[in-house]
Amino acid sequence: MNNFLPFNTDNLPNRYIGIQIHRYNNILVDRITALEAECAMLRQRLRDSQDQGAELRVWIAQLLELPVIEVIEQSEESGTESDVEVDEGSNDSFTTAESEG
Repeated sequence: MNNFLPFNTDNLPNRYIGIQIHRYNNILVDRITALEAECAMLRQRLRDSQDQGAELRVWIAQLLELPVIEVIEQSEESGTESDVEVDEGSNDSFTTAESEG
């Protein structure tokens, strides 16, 4: 039996062996072509996901650089409108006058 063929070649005519090799070669070519197409598809999906990841990182970075708007509410009894202060230095949280005490 030949080591590189998936079938026994002992006592077979050369013509038959040649036909079998040709068939086996065609099967391998078809499989390789299918694998190359799948690899190309996976490479494209990877590029797309990397592009989306980069866009998401840019969006998050832009979002984090925005100033935090702090809303300080006056008491409802006074009847005045709420003041809005923009704190450029802190990105921690939203606070209100009531929560500050």
